[in-house]
Amino acid sequence: MSDRFRHLCLRFAAVFLILWTPFFSFSADHGHPVPVSSLIYSASLFAIPAFLLALLAGHERRYRYVAVFALLSLIFLDLQFDWMRGIRTLLIGAGLAVAFWALRGRLALVLTTVFAAMLIFTAIPPSREDSDIELVETAAATARADERTDPRTDTFVHILLDEFIGIEGIPDEIQGSEALRNQILQFFAKNGFTLYPRAFSEYVRTKHSIPSILNFEATLEPKKNFRRQRPLIVERNRLFEVLSRRYSEIHVTQSAYMDFCKGSPAPVTSCFTYRFDGSDWLRTAALSDTDKLNVLFGMYFNQRGLFELGRKSYVRLKDAAAGIGIGLPSGIVWDGRVTPIASANAFDHFQKTILESDRGTAHFGHIDLPHGPYIMDANCNPTGTPFGWLSHRPLHRLENTSEGRQVRYEKYFDQVRCTLTRLDRLFTALKNTGKWQNSTIVIHGDHGSRIYETHVVGENQDSLTRADLLDGFSTLFAVRVRPAQHSDQHLTPASEPNTRRQADLNARRPVSWLLAEALDVEPGESDQVASPSIYLESRKGWLPLAWDPSGDVVQGRGDARPTAE
Repeated sequence: MSDRFRHLCLRFAAVFLILWTPFFSFSADHGHPVPVSSLIYSASLFAIPAFLLALLAGHERRYRYVAVFALLSLIFLDLQFDWMRGIRTLLIGAGLAVAFWALRGRLALVLTTVFAAMLIFTAIPPSREDSDIELVETAAATARADERTDPRTDTFVHILLDEFIGIEGIPDEIQGSEALRNQILQFFAKNGFTLYPRAFSEYVRTKHSIPSILNFEATLEPKKNFRRQRPLIVERNRLFEVLSRRYSEIHVTQSAYMDFCKGSPAPVTSCFTYRFDGSDWLRTAALSDTDKLNVLFGMYFNQRGLFELGRKSYVRLKDAAAGIGIGLPSGIVWDGRVTPIASANAFDHFQKTILESDRGTAHFGHIDLPHGPYIMDANCNPTGTPFGWLSHRPLHRLENTSEGRQVRYEKYFDQVRCTLTRLDRLFTALKNTGKWQNSTIVIHGDHGSRIYETHVVGENQDSLTRADLLDGFSTLFAVRVRPAQHSDQHLTPASEPNTRRQADLNARRPVSWLLAEALDVEPGESDQVASPSIYLESRKGWLPLAWDPSGDVVQGRGDARPTAE
């Protein structure tokens, strides 16, 4: 064997291990949800670019040899550490280049040895524990249970469905819109719900809308309700305070995006957190082995950092090329998330907790359905090809084209139907176990579908259309009060008079108000000047606008008002 060929083999081994080891580790972290044959196949796919990069690296005395290995090692580190951003990445890259130049005579051998050891270590399966369930000390809840000032005997179920558009917001021009509207109306009517067709959220982003809704308020400082970190921690929560005075236990099901438990002002009995990137479902999913591997690839290559920078750069290049009449391939349009499937599985846990709990308990679930990407059909089965799964807007863009909006809405409608399927399963289980008659259920969204053509921010105020506003803010609100003979009278059906206002089902009213009225509590703070308002975020602050999507262009209330931050 010639030295030249031996050096090529060593370079290939080093490059291949640097490329494949992080993917293998990613798969291991997800419990290797794809068959072994698919993992072996993935290795062959990584081997092709590894061979080309080994050829490109060339002789060890050349600068490009060091540059190739420094760049590959930098990508590896970027995948491992979230703090690898900006200037840090450049400094670490420069440090690697200097160190690799000093080691260039033995660099390929050293890297092969290091990454082979990593691969072997990763291949040893760790003992997997269910880390998604966190139980708060029940003694705290028990101590407070005896101090309830307004005890209830019903089962209270609060379901917050992320990105569920309201009846008014379903666009007439989309095929199947009338059928879906009727399906939603009939579904809630047959189950005894009062539905508010013109309900809306005051904010278009989850992190602003949910904490505000839970505090029955809308202000120019929505960020005061949560701590900005990962996950976002809700620290002000009037809803939980109210529930703790009425119910002996509060059980929470939440996503990894927003935490309602750590900062809760009221004791939480149990807290279940589900991951957006959970992949256990792949083992039993009705997908081909190739599609299962593509799901894993999509999740892997959509990680943040240098991969994200590469994707965004390609989008800019594609747009620039289109401007001069050159068409480039679209590439992967999926954002790598499997949020709806993870949420559907979490819904099963939410249902189980309700069925196993005693009367006089409260259950809160933040379920990311029918939130994109639009993966599932009406029966909640994965559909389509993974790389073609769409979210509410194109990857790394803020707005849709008219054609893109049409396509996305049709897929979104199926995921709405899937959400109704899961709700129906819960309602059937409650009826079969005798809990239905003793249950009070509130279901609402946090904002609209957000499948808009113009980005809903303050800077675009003059160009926002009625469709954009409804896409962004129209959302679901439905409430079912247990029959009067069982009721503690703490929730007021819309058909009965309320001491503060007569409910008007056809009025446009914010979810924060509707939730306060449903619970028969006073609304919280409000920066609204007159009629119900929405709030547009802008670089200068928050812009409050009168909520009146009946015209073609939204009418504002003057300049943006800065926040306190």
